[in-house]
Amino acid sequence: MNVPVIIVLKGVKPTAEKRLHGDDLEFNRFHRALRLLMDSPLNKSKKMKIYIHTARNALVELSYLLEVPENPAELSDAMSYLLKRMVIKSSDGTVLGKVVKNPVTNHLPPNSTKIRLSPRGCKMSSKDLESSLERGFVFFIDIGSEEEREEAEFDMKLSDFKLSPESCCAKITNMFEELLQIF
Repeated sequence: MNVPVIIVLKGVKPTAEKRLHGDDLEFNRFHRALRLLMDSPLNKSKKMKIYIHTARNALVELSYLLEVPENPAELSDAMSYLLKRMVIKSSDGTVLGKVVKNPVTNHLPPNSTKIRLSPRGCKMSSKDLESSLERGFVFFIDIGSEEEREEAEFDMKLSDFKLSPESCCAKITNMFEELLQIF
């Protein structure tokens, strides 16, 4: 088992369209979800990989070393740069993010369990997932309003309540940090 958890953020508009006023809610949601994922102990321990599948069908692979800026406008600028140059590097030349070739399934481990988060899915807990941990898990989280089902094997819900993408990311990272005993 290399990376037990892969997160694919789908339907992302990687630049803030209404950024002058700071009221691009969808981009702000993406910013908060990405900050939460990148700052998690699961990511920092190299047990999670993150891909961004944009609304314009670009696929971005992120390094666990990427630090998401606190300001959404700075993230918007960084994403614009990344999509234009196809790569973003740190000052020492380390690749922090790069555009990779579609489809995302080419970058996923074989035999991994592919799950789409949906309020209509079956409810599962960490105990339900523990038996398949060796295969690895891929979670597809819709940030935008688009819903696609083709990559996922089944739908799963994390709560009986409708959760924001940020809350879903928090629940997933907490669940796997507990399972893998990462603190």
